[in-house]
Amino acid sequence: MRFKDIVLRFFNSFERSKQTNDLSEKQLDSFILRLFNEIIKEDKDKSENFDEIIFLQKFDRELKEKLKLDIVALLGNKVTDKDNSFKEKQIGGLLLNEFNRINKEISDEKFDSLRKSIVDSGSDINAKLKFYYDETNNPRRFWIKQNSFNSPVNKNFILGGLVIDEKKCIGNPEDLKDKLKLQKNIGEIKSKHILKSTFIESLRSKKLNILLKWISENEMYIHFINVDNLHVIVNDILKIIIDKNIDSENIRGSELMHGHTLYKLMSSNIDKVCEILTKYDYPKIHTESITDFCGEWVTFLKPLKSNLPPPSDEFEEFGRVIHYDELWKLFDKVKDGNKFAGLGKDEYIVTDYSNFYLIKPDIFINSFHLFDEELEIEKIINTTSDINFKESRNFAFKDSTEDRFIQISDVVVGLLGRFFSYIEELNGELENGKIVQELIHSISKFDSIQKDNFLLLINILKKSHDKNKLFFYSENTFVQKSNLDFILRITDVSDAMVTFKARV
Repeated sequence: MRFKDIVLRFFNSFERSKQTNDLSEKQLDSFILRLFNEIIKEDKDKSENFDEIIFLQKFDRELKEKLKLDIVALLGNKVTDKDNSFKEKQIGGLLLNEFNRINKEISDEKFDSLRKSIVDSGSDINAKLKFYYDETNNPRRFWIKQNSFNSPVNKNFILGGLVIDEKKCIGNPEDLKDKLKLQKNIGEIKSKHILKSTFIESLRSKKLNILLKWISENEMYIHFINVDNLHVIVNDILKIIIDKNIDSENIRGSELMHGHTLYKLMSSNIDKVCEILTKYDYPKIHTESITDFCGEWVTFLKPLKSNLPPPSDEFEEFGRVIHYDELWKLFDKVKDGNKFAGLGKDEYIVTDYSNFYLIKPDIFINSFHLFDEELEIEKIINTTSDINFKESRNFAFKDSTEDRFIQISDVVVGLLGRFFSYIEELNGELENGKIVQELIHSISKFDSIQKDNFLLLINILKKSHDKNKLFFYSENTFVQKSNLDFILRITDVSDAMVTFKARV
């Protein structure tokens, strides 16, 4: 509904014979909220901060008095007069501007509160550092059509690279290029010159050994943003089966567990998942389709447990009840209910990845962030971003051919992409505990150069995380985050054993 239509409906709700100067505060507030609710219907991104009471409290009092006078003046005339049409549009525009002002004020308050909580937790976000970025596995958009994804769902989008404290003396990256002994016709350092197709094969690279030692010796850090596209889908589905309409606190408290379970079941049955998502036009699932959508998941999930080998003990049997039975029953509960909401998305699961580019600049506002040139992302950021930069813009895009540190970041994110795939492959089973045996078994097969490169990478990541936990940002399951934390506790790899640092 257009603003003008709401204004007309509001005016028509009054009796013309009534004194128009008796417009009450309650009636005026009702009108304001009708317009505000229409704004968030048209722009769902604006709904995050919207709270009727808070918005009315923050509404400018002088503006409210002016609004009342304008409405009273209009109520005294025929609302169909052409002379009033412009005034009606003015009122709609006035309310839209005030909504945007209040919304920004609340966003700024949240931003300041978040920064304070981060500082209080011990992370230094005011340091003056230089972040370099490149990306890997960037499909630009992520979507599903005809039972398949446009990009491999098991390849995470990784954005990251080097972090440099410019107060420290940093080695010349041109010297690194010389040490790598690349062919003379190669002008730009890239992943393909140093890495192989998998993480384990890449660890055999002597050039990687040179690069990791150079990063370590120069006391540089690594940062990353790790986005698992399948996890994005899991979160969408959790919004349907665990939302504000489900009252059980037990269900809400186990949301992380359900998310990981659903993730593992989806990743090991990806063809069937694609079939279901395509059938219901995901992500444009409408409210009227959710009953059938959830019923389809019940049909899919219910028999999975019976196809497993017999449990080895009572503990494993109990785990299967939690992992399988509770999950399909949750879908079943939503299917039989009548309170749920559709996703309200367009045809893309991820419309673009621009918001991930702005995470670190928004947190580390005193640092400078230099991205590899990405014209489409630049265009989106320049036209749509309302990021909370307190002073001047603290990021830029640059052609990687002109900056060695961006080129080195290309190798770093390429290695990280392979590393995260390696971790996920180790934990292919549903039960997380098996990663310990799988990891030790895998590392025990490493040759000397692989062990050296593995420990170099782990130590750089460990120092980076110790320097600032916010150098790492992941959108994946809590188990995947725990697995990374577990691997970062490795302190040594010998022929006989893998040594871990005990948890404090």
